Amino acid sequence: METDRLRLRPFRSDDVRDALDWFGDPLVMRFTPSGPDSSIEQTAARIAHYQHHQSDHGFSKWIIMERFSGRPIGDVGLLFMAEYGWIDFGFRLAQPFWARD
Repeated sequence: METDRLRLRPFRSDDVRDALDWFGDPLVMRFTPSGPDSSIEQTAARIAHYQHHQSDHGFSKWIIMERFSGRPIGDVGLLFMAEYGWIDFGFRLAQPFWARD
């Protein structure tokens, strides 16, 4: 999926190192109940969960990348929350990409 400035796609296993930049940031993750990831293994497990969710439900959290540079900058998407019986929408951006036009 593309816009004029962004590209969105499902996470791949090789996105782990880049994704740790925002999944490991306490400020970015302050509204995420699980809090920031403290290791690359936690980020790998998070991405594996998203991949399984995509397979099971046909939707999940996807990585956001700058369209022209290809640089990963965050994530966006939907997750089915079985414990509540609803679908949650959320997004996160790495701090360098906050408040940009």
